Amino acid sequence: MHVRKSILFAICTLMQSALLAQTLFTFGNKAASKQEFIRSFNRSPVQENDRNKALKEYLPLYINYKLKVQAGYDEQLNKDNSFQLEAGNFKKQLADNFINEEANEKHLIQEAFERSKKDIEVHQIFIAFGKDTTVAFKQIQFAYQQLKTGKSFDELVEKYAHDEETKMNKGNIGFITVFNLPYEIENIMYGLAPHQFSTPYKSKYGYHIFKNVQQRPAAGKRKVEQILLAFTPNSSQIEKTKTARLADSLHQLIQSGQSFEQLARQFNTDNALAVKNGLLPEIGVGEYAVEFEDQVFTLKNPNDISKPFATNYGYHIVKLLEKIAITKTVDAKIKTAVENSDRLAYSKQQLIKKWMIKTGYKKGIYDEKELQFYIDSAVYKKQISANQKLRDTSLLFSFLKQSFTVSEFVKFVKIKNIVSPASQLLKEFTENSCTAYYSAHLEEYNNEFKQQLSEFNDANVLFAAMDKHVWSKASEDSAGLKNYYDAHQKKYLWQPSIAALVITAKNKSMISEVAERIKQRPADWKSIASSYGESVIGDSGRYELEHLPVQQKVIMEKGFISTPEKAVKEESYSFIYVTGVFSNVSQRSLEESRGMVMNDYQKLVEEKWIDKLKKKYPVTVNNEIWKTIQ
Repeated sequence: MHVRKSILFAICTLMQSALLAQTLFTFGNKAASKQEFIRSFNRSPVQENDRNKALKEYLPLYINYKLKVQAGYDEQLNKDNSFQLEAGNFKKQLADNFINEEANEKHLIQEAFERSKKDIEVHQIFIAFGKDTTVAFKQIQFAYQQLKTGKSFDELVEKYAHDEETKMNKGNIGFITVFNLPYEIENIMYGLAPHQFSTPYKSKYGYHIFKNVQQRPAAGKRKVEQILLAFTPNSSQIEKTKTARLADSLHQLIQSGQSFEQLARQFNTDNALAVKNGLLPEIGVGEYAVEFEDQVFTLKNPNDISKPFATNYGYHIVKLLEKIAITKTVDAKIKTAVENSDRLAYSKQQLIKKWMIKTGYKKGIYDEKELQFYIDSAVYKKQISANQKLRDTSLLFSFLKQSFTVSEFVKFVKIKNIVSPASQLLKEFTENSCTAYYSAHLEEYNNEFKQQLSEFNDANVLFAAMDKHVWSKASEDSAGLKNYYDAHQKKYLWQPSIAALVITAKNKSMISEVAERIKQRPADWKSIASSYGESVIGDSGRYELEHLPVQQKVIMEKGFISTPEKAVKEESYSFIYVTGVFSNVSQRSLEESRGMVMNDYQKLVEEKWIDKLKKKYPVTVNNEIWKTIQ
């Protein structure tokens, strides 16, 4: 009974393997599957409406492609340094794209766009860590419970505030929008309804409770100029009063018609601002002090000017130049901002547990206290006991194809250059190593990535093989090229044609002017064209009538000049001036037909190479599989 089951299992396995493989053709000891042929065919531009006919025409092309690529690999053209560098760069870029996709980058972009439509005014209760963090924890929990019973948020801000400014502004962080805060905190804020407060949040500085005080449609950005009369360090009240009076007098001058820009150049304390007439970079929500932003976003119309106002930096007078609305569609700026923010890293962080399983992560056997002692000795130069069991070569952890030792961790800690517990640093080192390993071996976990990487490498090998056996070989064989031309001269004839000047200029008025000048003095066309610098380009040549570089009808008559016409895809205008007429068919010289001859000769060289490859890699098509494709 067991034997029969084993036989049946083996038969089923073989049948499944055959179905999966489905070899379409073999070449030498290699095989090409039905699936990869169809994939290639579907990704190639096909002009034929008749699919069966197109498939029949594509098969020999695909066979030749596989032969040439295999020849390149057999000749180890992929081992070239430049090939390896290009392949490595492409793999990294492709892996980044796939991992970003796995981290749901599209969702993050759409989410950021939706959040960009709304600004939220944020207040917070903040309790900083002291020597004993449990005290801060108890206080934030007590504050949270009081909020839940209806206690005033503002009162609790004042109760737990560590400074007078926080008490006065009631914990007001100001309006925030997307990308202003760390993504983890942003998620909290955009998850709150107006007047709702969050559960306690632990940052590296202390505990926070956030409140959505109010929200509004996004204010966008502002382009402004400012006059800043800065306070000097430790300014006295007398000095501040003097600065306030100067600000008032400047404001009065502006109101009486004095140029804002002139006063900005003259009185700005910040020299970098002064030379720019006080122009600031575009200002968005959540980027400057609350009191400064409040004034900027209060200005309604271009050229509105604020009254003087004070911040911790000094007295300001601000002029609104432009209100910049938020983008109405997802654009490249949003995508770039997402990729440069912490949200993509945060999303990837959530994937690491899954990656650890996929990559076969295994923890080494070691004592964590001994690891701390070892780091203290190796990095921080502390004395440790002589009977330390850990060594540089001791295994910390491994993945399926790579192991990491204590020495590699020591290098990481030295580069990190921060004093933290070894366990915390090891967690970061392990996660970084897992991410790097997963990225470097992504083809083992993602078939689509593997396919795209293989196609890129095959294309590069094909290019190198074609260059070696066809393009360079044909271009260097001057004797062979000449012999080919001599044997096929009748293919390279001039049809009725003209000799002509072709003149191109950047705009219509200029081309008309050049045309008139050349019409008067055609022999001087080179000096006339060069007198316009790079704005005018001139060339001369012989052209068959069906290959003229203009759309309009050209009369075969010496001295004929075409009407200047605009280029189809560029902002330029051209005309031709006929300098000679060739009414009869005539022989092209080798030089005149070099491009055509070289193209034909390369085809001949390629055909001879493919004939050799078919002998080296005999091709056998599986007709039964081929029938299932047609």
